[in-house]
Amino acid sequence: STDVPAMISLTANDNCSGEITVQGQDSTVPGNCPGSYSITRTWTFVDACGNSASVSQTINVSDTIPPVAPTAPADVTVSCGGQIPEMISLTANDSCSGEITVQGQDSTTQGECPNSYIITRTWTFTDTCGNTSNSIQLITVSDDTAPVLASALETEVNAVCTAIPPVPELTFTDNCGATVTVVYSENTGNQTAGSYVIIRTWTVSDTCFNTATFTQTVTVSIENPLTVIAKTICINDEPVNLFTLLPEGTAQNGTWSSPNAGTALEGSIFNPHQVALGNYIVRYTISDGDCPKVFEINIEVHDRCIVLPACSITVYNAVSPNNDGYNDVFFIDGILCYPENNVEIYNRWGILVFSTDGYNNTTKVFAGVSEGRATIDRGAELPDGTYYYILKYKDEKGTNFDKAGYLYLNR
Repeated sequence: STDVPAMISLTANDNCSGEITVQGQDSTVPGNCPGSYSITRTWTFVDACGNSASVSQTINVSDTIPPVAPTAPADVTVSCGGQIPEMISLTANDSCSGEITVQGQDSTTQGECPNSYIITRTWTFTDTCGNTSNSIQLITVSDDTAPVLASALETEVNAVCTAIPPVPELTFTDNCGATVTVVYSENTGNQTAGSYVIIRTWTVSDTCFNTATFTQTVTVSIENPLTVIAKTICINDEPVNLFTLLPEGTAQNGTWSSPNAGTALEGSIFNPHQVALGNYIVRYTISDGDCPKVFEINIEVHDRCIVLPACSITVYNAVSPNNDGYNDVFFIDGILCYPENNVEIYNRWGILVFSTDGYNNTTKVFAGVSEGRATIDRGAELPDGTYYYILKYKDEKGTNFDKAGYLYLNR
């Protein structure tokens, strides 16, 4: 309506003299909406004798300009677990008078996964003549957070092989409330002579492929992983089933091996006929189960197959100082016949750990305790393992003798 031209002045001519009056008048016909109508503008001319004539102009007024939409709120990105902004009220301006209606509406476009989508928020402004304009805001909803642990998990655990804790039952939650998929795996590694490690792994993922990993490391100590057994066999003896030397109840699903017995060892049977005189090591390994064990049998094959005289020296080279009354000390049979003697014991690195004169199996005796004077603490219990002894003794005639060999210590 602001574009409607103003009424102008028109002049008429008359065939007679006299004043001519003119009157301009608008008449309006409403259109199909408040901002649309038709104006008929008529100028009427009257002469002094009352004769009249008129001319008309038609002005059509229409509203085709939509409201001026306001600026929409800025586009935002939120997590599915975050707060989606609420719809707010916006106001538009229109070039024509009249009420402007506004309608806010959200439409959703699904993304690559259930909790990823885009909300298109549209405000539509409509004037009284049906002209419309829009303001649009994009709200991007994403799920980029992996599930989290909802229960307690002890990540580092120490245990003995006879009491390994069970796998904990864990619970996980997702910030978007999605279904959590859990994949559990378990690996055993880093096995040493006395321990190994169990690594428990939980891999969790949600419906938008976000993944997280949780682990528990169980360090397992093996109780008594190595048992040393000494056995003396005459080269003329019949083959020996080594299972008879193992503790009663030992599982028989292990593996026999030897670094030096060769064909003398067939399964659990050791045949002394097939080896030369000397010392042989046979190992029986039980690797399955929670408590793997190794039994090491130290076999001395000799040719002394007759009864020794009363003062012959016999060295019993297995010591188990556990106070059970059996092999608690390093026992040298016949040593009392030779009071002028010396016994030295060395560890695997050649360090002297015990030395005494007048060894007598009682007051002067090796019981697995260090008598060292240098790098080994005096009075300390020595670790299980293989040691080396040197025995020197003199008979009544002053003749010197010596004897040496391996000594096996196992508590």
